[in-house]
Amino acid sequence: MENLAHSLYIFQFLYSNKSANYQKKSIKLKLWQFLIVCLNNDHMKNTILWGRELGHFMILNGDELAKQWGNHKQNSKMDYTKLCRALRNYQNEEIITKLERNRKSYIFNFSTIYTKLNISEPNLLDLYHIMQKRSSSELFLNFIQVLKYDRTRTIYAIP
Repeated sequence: MENLAHSLYIFQFLYSNKSANYQKKSIKLKLWQFLIVCLNNDHMKNTILWGRELGHFMILNGDELAKQWGNHKQNSKMDYTKLCRALRNYQNEEIITKLERNRKSYIFNFSTIYTKLNISEPNLLDLYHIMQKRSSSELFLNFIQVLKYDRTRTIYAIP
């Protein structure tokens, strides 16, 4: 639940700052943003899943995730090896940390993300209000509905 609240907080900021761009064309997300969208998409639960700890997530089907990322980037040659290489770059930036105990488990460092986005880190009350506001949920749903990985199908849209 707390992971969802942080996701909504981040996308509320991204959506409000770039809403004009989101409405005009398909968006090219950074990998970490794409992962957060996938983590909050019920259709991707067999591919990537939030863990119990804050920021923790697990890649369940690396090949499928790489395929979706490749489709989003319009790169048909994307595979899990290349996706892992990109994830290692985020480890250097301290956005994502790989867990030693499981080779497909990672943790988002939300503090670093907030710093890079130049926004203040929310307190628990902020996160509670975000989860209580229907508009925040609608904002996130609107955001994921405009993200297209190709011109014919929207993977992120909620039916």
